[in-house]
Amino acid sequence: MEVRTDDMELAGHLVQGICDALGIVDRESTADFPVAMLKFQEVIASVNACKSQRLALSASVADSTNQIKMMITRAEEARVLGEMPQMNQTYMELYKLNQETINAYNIRAANHKDLLQGLKAVNSMIQCAARLRRGTHKSKVVAACRQAIKQNNLHALENIMRQGHAD
Repeated sequence: MEVRTDDMELAGHLVQGICDALGIVDRESTADFPVAMLKFQEVIASVNACKSQRLALSASVADSTNQIKMMITRAEEARVLGEMPQMNQTYMELYKLNQETINAYNIRAANHKDLLQGLKAVNSMIQCAARLRRGTHKSKVVAACRQAIKQNNLHALENIMRQGHAD
């Protein structure tokens, strides 16, 4: 049987409905959704960019945290030694660094939100591809897609979504 539609989700619903109606327990299929795959590649690229940015932001926050600790120590030393101008200067620098750290945290929070949205879109696409199959083939597609994503193998991911397995 051949189902023709540009909507992967609709195709999945049709396959599942037909299998339910006919009592089919286990069914594999091939699928071709070029527009959906282009969007999926964009989502994967976005997720990878978010992951890269997240690592850089984490390193920046860790560096700022160490600088803050050192500045607090320096300011307290100045206070104990009675060097009030030095203490005031250090606390002003500390305030500025703290504001920069807060801004970096806000950027990191926005990045995390974008990453979660991307991961939800990836999961949704995998589920749509899985609904094009039935039974063990459905489970195999989900597992194979997740493995391909872990390996960052987009070519295998496309083949799995299209054919139900990697070439």
